[in-house]
Amino acid sequence: TNYILYKSAMDLADGTSSYDIDLAQGGPTVIMGNLIEGGPNKANHTAVISYNEGATNPGPQNLYLISNTLVSDLSSLNGFITVPVGSDDTLTIINNLFAGPGTLISGTQGFSKLDSSTNWFAKTVSDAGLMNAAAYNYNLSSSSLAINKGSNAGVINSIYPGPHFSLTPVNEYVDSAN
Repeated sequence: TNYILYKSAMDLADGTSSYDIDLAQGGPTVIMGNLIEGGPNKANHTAVISYNEGATNPGPQNLYLISNTLVSDLSSLNGFITVPVGSDDTLTIINNLFAGPGTLISGTQGFSKLDSSTNWFAKTVSDAGLMNAAAYNYNLSSSSLAINKGSNAGVINSIYPGPHFSLTPVNEYVDSAN
């Protein structure tokens, strides 16, 4: 079971990552409350997040992408996430802000259940209504159309360390929080 909570994964101006988050072996995964940015020099234009390229972890390959800000500073991006073809598991994508070019999913979506409600998509970073994207301040400006667009994401039942995990963020990533 993977938990990536309230972190920053950013290429910035000079980063050359392949993926900003790469969970090649799969497993039940919660990615919640993060700032994830694919920079203009990213080596891989396929996706910002790669999940389950060849799962060896037992159990369901369920991915929960909840309340994140994902920004692509690339001139072109295939999709924000890449997921396996032929899976019979669940992909839950709720209350995220996607800013920049690209579709939600790169390639053919193979999950048996896709819940992608209450996400906000901006075709360009400037359309997202961020405070100062050029300085990587991804807080929402008071005029952002993404404000109050979220919903209750619920809970996950029977996930390690269990028995339940709430999908309501209780923290947030703050740069230079001291």
